[in-house]
Amino acid sequence: MRNRILVPLLSCALLALIAAAVPSLGLMAQRRTEQMISNRTQVLERVAELARSVEPDRATSDSALETYVERHRQIHREHLLILDSTGQTVHSTGGLDKDSPQVSTLLRTYGFTPPRVQVATIQPWSPDRALMAVPIEMGNDLSGGVVVLQADLTGARHDIRLAWLFALGMVLLLAGVLVMVTSAWSRWVVRPVHRLDEAANRLSTGQRPEPVPTAGPPELRRLARSFDSMAQALTSTVEQQQALIADTSHQLRNPIAAVRLRVDLLQQSATTQQEPSLHQVQADLDRLEDTVDRLLVLAELDHQINAEPLGSAVSKEISLIEPEAIVHHWQARATAAGVRLRAVGEPVQTRARGAEEMIDNLLDNACKYAGEGATVWLRTRREADQVLIMVEDSGSGLAETELRYVGHRFWRSSRHTDRAGTGLGLSLVITLARASGGTAEVTRSDHGGLAIRLTLPAVER
Repeated sequence: MRNRILVPLLSCALLALIAAAVPSLGLMAQRRTEQMISNRTQVLERVAELARSVEPDRATSDSALETYVERHRQIHREHLLILDSTGQTVHSTGGLDKDSPQVSTLLRTYGFTPPRVQVATIQPWSPDRALMAVPIEMGNDLSGGVVVLQADLTGARHDIRLAWLFALGMVLLLAGVLVMVTSAWSRWVVRPVHRLDEAANRLSTGQRPEPVPTAGPPELRRLARSFDSMAQALTSTVEQQQALIADTSHQLRNPIAAVRLRVDLLQQSATTQQEPSLHQVQADLDRLEDTVDRLLVLAELDHQINAEPLGSAVSKEISLIEPEAIVHHWQARATAAGVRLRAVGEPVQTRARGAEEMIDNLLDNACKYAGEGATVWLRTRREADQVLIMVEDSGSGLAETELRYVGHRFWRSSRHTDRAGTGLGLSLVITLARASGGTAEVTRSDHGGLAIRLTLPAVER
C-alpha cells in the first residue's frame, strides 16, 4: 500500500522538478550565449572601425589593425578575416580565408551585409567554433567589406556545462530530500494501516490482537480506536462462549455418570423386554459422553489458539506416521464395515500434536460413511518442511451443496443420521491441524468420495 501512495506522489513531484529544471537550463544557456555574442560583437565592431581607416592612412591604421587582431588572437585564440569591398583579403589570421567552406557559404548567402548575430544558443554538445560577421559600413548604405570572426565556443560551452551540472545537482538534491520527506510521510500514513492489517489477521485466525497504537492521521486514529473496541468485544464474546462450552461439558460429566450407574443397576433386574431399551440408553450415554469429551478437547484447543501464537500446539515429541502399520491396525474395523483399506506412501515424521488422533478420526469417518464396497486410501508424503497426509475414499460422497458444511461442529449429512457419530470428529481434526500451524482441506476425491488433506509441520532433517 505504501508503494501505491509513494510512487504516484514521487512521480508527480519529479515531473514537476524536471518541468521546472528544463526551462532553467535553457535560460542559462541563452544568457551565456548572449554574453559571448555581446563580447564578440564589440570585438567585430572595433575591428570594423579600424578597417575603415586603413585606406586613408594605410601605414598607421594597418599597423593598428594588425596589432589589435594579433592581440585578440593571442588572448582568445580566435581567428579573424577582413575583406574589402572588392572581396580582397585585407588581413587574415590562423589560415581563415574567403575560400574556406564556411566563409564561402556565409558570403554566398549574405554577401557583404551579413547579420550581426549568427550563433545559435550554445549547448554542452555544440561545436567548438562558430562564425560571426559584421559589415564594414562606409556611410550612405555603402559597404566597405566584411569582418569575419571564427569564435571559440569552448569557454562558453564549459561554463554552460558547469552551470547545468550545478543545476542538475540541485535537482537531484531536491529530489533526494523529496524522496526522504515523502517516504517518511507515507510511512507515517501507512504504518497504522499495516498494524490494523496485522491485528485483523490475528483476529481472523482466532488469536487475541494486540491493541493498535493510535498514530497517523486523525481518521486512522479513530479507525484504530474503533477496531480495538470491536476486537475486545468480539474476543470477550468468544471467550465467554468457550468458557460456557467448557463449563457445561464439565458439569455434564457428573449427571452422565449418575445416569450410567442407575442404568447399570436397572440392568441387573431388567426383564427380557426391558433389556433392548437399556442397551439403547447405554449407547446414547456412550455417544453423549463422547460428545462431552470432544467438546472439552475443542474448548481447550480454542483457548490455546486464542491465548498463544499459531503453531503453539507443535509437540516436542516426534510422531512417526507409518501408513502400512495404521492400515493394519484398522483392517478389522474396515472389514467389518465392508471397506477396503489401502496404504500409499512412506513413513513420515511430524511434531503436530495429536497427529495419530487426526488420522484415526479421518479413517473412522471414512469407514462409517464411505459405504460398503468402497476403497479408502491413506496417502503420506513429505514436501520440503511439511508432511502431507490424505485420506480419501471411492464412496458416494456428499452433494455439492453439502460440501461447504463439512467440518462445521455438530453438522451431519441427512443421509448419515442413522449411524453413530457426534458431528465433531472432523471439526476436531481441523482445529488440531490449525493449532499445530497446519491446515486441513476438504475436497471431492478423484475417485468419487471425499478427500481430506492434512498439511502438518515436518521434523527437521
